[in-house]
Amino acid sequence: MQTLIQLDNLTAGYDGRPQIKDVCLHICRNDFVGIIGPNGGGKTTLLRVIMGLLEPMEGSVRYFDEQGRETACPRIGYLPQYNDIDRDFPITVREVVNTGLLKNPGFWRKNSEEDERLTDEVIQTLRLERLQDRAIGELSGGELQRTLMARALVAQPQIIVLDEPNTYIDCRTELQMHRLLEEMDGKRTIIMVSHNRHYIEEHAKTVVRMEVTATVEKNERCYGS
Repeated sequence: MQTLIQLDNLTAGYDGRPQIKDVCLHICRNDFVGIIGPNGGGKTTLLRVIMGLLEPMEGSVRYFDEQGRETACPRIGYLPQYNDIDRDFPITVREVVNTGLLKNPGFWRKNSEEDERLTDEVIQTLRLERLQDRAIGELSGGELQRTLMARALVAQPQIIVLDEPNTYIDCRTELQMHRLLEEMDGKRTIIMVSHNRHYIEEHAKTVVRMEVTATVEKNERCYGS
């Protein structure tokens, strides 16, 4: 399979203190990478490096296009942890989804017809039509999670990064999330941090066990399916 992201002997952390060390990882195009491990094991640090938000202290992270040429970081859709969201911020569901189309966050511009079409499409896909004018502070945990997933998907990114997407949601919403991931599997690259080890081991093509360094396993059942 074609390599999309390559981490070689990577060490990264904060304030001169390494949180992850000597990580080697190849992420292939349309791979489903599941990242598991204990709290403090470096899962979020690894995500930040992959997304280009944290510069390595040692080693390298490289990205490749479809021709195998090194390129800039590809377009990434990001679903943050639920508790990172300020639910008191006065913004509607539709406005949240629209922010996923902003190339320069914070810079006001009027949405184009294409923007509105993409927003309508993802709102319908995630069944948010009746909620689109509602403030996010009025949403249930599952409704907010679907809204954030719509924001991550609206710009049709090459890579979807999910940080603990099943936290604070009910069983029905978790099932909907898993079905959506199954629909995306093989069509785009998915990178998911989760405490649900059973789900990751059953469904991820590449399982990364983080505990300062990374142990990488290929799930032959998924590759063979």
